[in-house]
Amino acid sequence: MKLISMTATFGKLNKAHLEPGEGLNLIYAPNEGGKSTWAAFWKAMLYGIDTRDRDKKGYLADKNHYQPWSGAPMAGEMRLEWKGRDITIRRGPRGNTPFGSFSAVYTGTEEPVPDLTAANCGEQLTGVGQAVFSRSAFLGAGGLSLTAAPELERRIAALVTTGEEEVSFSQVQSRLKAWQNQRKVNKSVGEIPRLEGELAQIQEELTALKEASDQAAQLEEEVRALEGQRDQLQTEAHIHQALARSALEKEIAALVQQAHTLEEERARLQQEQALHAQLAKRALDLRYTQAQQALTSARQQLESLERESARYGAPPEKDLLKRAQGSFSI
Repeated sequence: MKLISMTATFGKLNKAHLEPGEGLNLIYAPNEGGKSTWAAFWKAMLYGIDTRDRDKKGYLADKNHYQPWSGAPMAGEMRLEWKGRDITIRRGPRGNTPFGSFSAVYTGTEEPVPDLTAANCGEQLTGVGQAVFSRSAFLGAGGLSLTAAPELERRIAALVTTGEEEVSFSQVQSRLKAWQNQRKVNKSVGEIPRLEGELAQIQEELTALKEASDQAAQLEEEVRALEGQRDQLQTEAHIHQALARSALEKEIAALVQQAHTLEEERARLQQEQALHAQLAKRALDLRYTQAQQALTSARQQLESLERESARYGAPPEKDLLKRAQGSFSI
């Protein structure tokens, strides 16, 4: 990692800009000139600010100690070279949380740097966690801390021994104490009381589930009984439907047979009607023929009478002849 520039709104620094040169850089300034503030800003940009830290007697937490004098929100930007790429890291406020927002992008493209987050930024860039950095490479205005740091213990152990390097006594002790506190602090707080409460709740839920299961079994039995009744009713319905269908089919067959009979009767009547009409026509034709024959015979007789009258010198009776001719007209 190579630091290129820093811009800070942090403590007395108000949009102040710093560009370190090549090699070792010394900042020479009078008291209250911002030397330690730049150092604290650098660490805060790497690891963020512990917002859980509280003020104590003679001590101000960083979130209060480095509030900008200008009243502006605490914010900063840091450009550096890392893995051969120029990147820009920005931290700023998120609501009321100082340095709560974080971004790491490639300078000029604003493309996010993969796997570089607010939580792991310092360790990714320096190779060590905040506890080791604060007790080794970083010498702040407050001097070295003498509190336990398991990560630093492991690294020191790695330098002086080839034994177990992954754990330390203080880390184990701290972890055991944390486990003890987590599991049971008193009768009402801790993992064991919580689990006991969960167990009691689960037992109540099991009891309720058993009751629900029994009720479900009873309902299933009722459902089976109702299904049996439904099947029986469906069978009876099918029987009634079959009987009704059979009766209807018989009635339809009878109606069809009746229709056939009526159709045959109609055909017979039509034949009789045609026969009667033929007989009537024949009778009429016979009568007409007989009348024609009678007329012809009468005319012949009349002509015979006329000849007979003419031979004896008797004048013909013209009116009588007309009446006779009219009486035989058809």
